[in-house]
Amino acid sequence: MKVVSNTPLVGESDLTKVTKTFLYQIGYLSKGADPEIPFRIFFDFFLKHPTKAWMVEEIANELKVSKP
Repeated sequence: MKVVSNTPLVGESDLTKVTKTFLYQIGYLSKGADPEIPFRIFFDFFLKHPTKAWMVEEIANELKVSKP
């Protein structure tokens, strides 16, 4: 991966907004697609609970979706 240009996310204190902006910048979220599920997986599970090892079944159950 090569970063060509990046504006630091300074001046924003809302962690949700900063995270969503960052995820769009790195291509994890894409415009035109519903970002709710991928955002919640990253934010609600990995950021809020960084030391927990999540099983796919746990994430699917918490999100009330079927396992991929």
